[in-house]
Amino acid sequence: MSSNSLTDKNISEDINLRNEIVGNYFKMLKGKIPRDYQVLIGFSGYGNVGFLSVNHLVEQLELETIGMWGKTIWYYKGRLESIVTLYAHHESKTLLLVSRYPFHVTHVPHEEWEEMTLEVLSWGCKAYYIIAGLREETRSATSTDWVAYAPTPAFTKSHGIAPSMEEKLTMIGPLATFLSIGTSLNLKVLGLLIYCNFDEDPESALIGLREIEKFTNIKIPNKDRLVTFDWEFLRGLISFSGNRRIQDIIETISDMDPDDLDIISDHLMGEDDDEDDDDEEFFDYREFK
Repeated sequence: MSSNSLTDKNISEDINLRNEIVGNYFKMLKGKIPRDYQVLIGFSGYGNVGFLSVNHLVEQLELETIGMWGKTIWYYKGRLESIVTLYAHHESKTLLLVSRYPFHVTHVPHEEWEEMTLEVLSWGCKAYYIIAGLREETRSATSTDWVAYAPTPAFTKSHGIAPSMEEKLTMIGPLATFLSIGTSLNLKVLGLLIYCNFDEDPESALIGLREIEKFTNIKIPNKDRLVTFDWEFLRGLISFSGNRRIQDIIETISDMDPDDLDIISDHLMGEDDDEDDDDEEFFDYREFK
């Protein structure tokens, strides 16, 4: 075989590799995964901080939709979106992973967060930031800070940011999975945690915007006035899987502390219900009608 034939074969293999489709949640061409980008993640948890702050960016910035999660999609401001959308902000080299509907992180099973997190971390981006709320009652009485940091060791080593949240506070949802798996894979992950009220807290979301700007260098317009996304047109499209009784329980107590969910459920369900874990009710974001 001639040297030219070898060269042609190498070029062909390289093209095929770059055009390989990867991902279960966000199908992307492998060669187009922007490894020199950072990733900003915002979902609905305490105070709705992550949801409100990252959706403010979606409303204010020029973004490109590069991935959608869920079978129902729509146009908004000339771009396609879905229940969970992945955007690219090329000016700041940032990917924004955000829910466009405020489903609480406790309504998604841990296994789903794990699978999604593994996929997003497999992109090997330069840093991952999760914006979330932290209950104000956990804030030290002597502290003057309204922000706490939850970094992986790799992030601490690279940026000198040490953990500043109180010890023995449990974490759940995407915050927990990105930090735990990010630690195992030695990746740079930082939780930006804003002390907030339990109910929706726009003021804490504004604090979150300033933290996002500080760490990501995104130039955020109107960061002193929160701009929200009107998601009401999505009402009625949500479907759940599993036992209807569990759905009723979750909807009734969805505003309660997730740490108390098991205690309340024990009182509301009989022993027979407790024995069947398959009956647990969760939000199925992929099954929009």
